[in-house]
Amino acid sequence: MGRVLTDQEMKEAWAKRFKTERKKRYATQEDFANKMQEEGHATTKTTVGRWEKIGGKYGKETPGFPSFPTMQSISKLLDVQIGYLIGESKGRTFDEQEVSEYLCGDVGFVPRFPAGTAADAR
Repeated sequence: MGRVLTDQEMKEAWAKRFKTERKKRYATQEDFANKMQEEGHATTKTTVGRWEKIGGKYGKETPGFPSFPTMQSISKLLDVQIGYLIGESKGRTFDEQEVSEYLCGDVGFVPRFPAGTAADAR
């Protein structure tokens, strides 16, 4: 296990990784907000914009992290682990992290499989 990250380090990781992962799967903040609403969360486009600015400024606000149940839904919808979003791990998924630790700790060494391959059949 590595060192404990500072609050600011976690916020910076979240802001970068959340936005990157959200854009991979949802074209707009509104698309993601709608999907979160389907999961039972009162989420708006503005809320998603705040999450993308955690650790920085959003107008006069300094946004904080979403609640843990909300983070769980975000993690599920983006298909990444919460630890990845907050910078605790380099692996986007648990499988990726476990394999990388087994193979000398380099997540970049873990191959990426396109959707619909044998890797999805597990």
